[in-house]
Amino acid sequence: MVVALLLRKIEQLEHRVNEVEAENVALKIENTHLKETLKQYADGKSSKPPKFGLNYSSQRNEQFVWRLIDHKAQYVHYKIYDLPDSQTLPTVPGVRNAASEYGIEFLLMIAHHVYWVGLSIDKALTLMEFHTEIKISKSQADSLLYQLANDWASEYKAIAERIALASILYVDETAWKLGKQACYTWVFGTVADVYYRCGVGRGKGYNDFLRFCFPVFYFCKKYFPHT
Repeated sequence: MVVALLLRKIEQLEHRVNEVEAENVALKIENTHLKETLKQYADGKSSKPPKFGLNYSSQRNEQFVWRLIDHKAQYVHYKIYDLPDSQTLPTVPGVRNAASEYGIEFLLMIAHHVYWVGLSIDKALTLMEFHTEIKISKSQADSLLYQLANDWASEYKAIAERIALASILYVDETAWKLGKQACYTWVFGTVADVYYRCGVGRGKGYNDFLRFCFPVFYFCKKYFPHT
């Protein structure tokens, strides 16, 4: 009796082993199919090297520029490639033009330290040299700020014209002191845009900017509404 039960149990186990082996074979086939599908999907999504119909292999120019890399100034050699017969060459991203020796990040740092923080140019350059290990002369800094002012002139006019088209303008300012020097930041808000202007006090900054904004109706904290 016991032997018969054991033989029956063995038969059941052998049957179950065959079922498991069959399931295992089916899972292996399915797994292989899934791997092939994922590989095809990955190959379809992966970036491919660009294929140019034109010949961009001619080096047309080179430029040496100071750039900020890993918080330190580094002198980078750019090689510029373009079509052999092109009349205008592409500019390096983050550099004003082909004659620029400094990346735009250094221009913005000088402008930030001088116009936003309120430091003198000498102190701003000393601070930049300490943090980035770049040495810029005062005459170079003056030239960079002049270039940046020219770049911003058209944008400033466009902002003023955009504000002038607003039906309502919200104006606010905040002030703080750096030593004995007062620093200001103005906020000009419309329904669509918010602009900031730094470095100019209440009287001059208030009138010079808003004289562009007629016939806008504007509100300002601590002041009555104006038109």
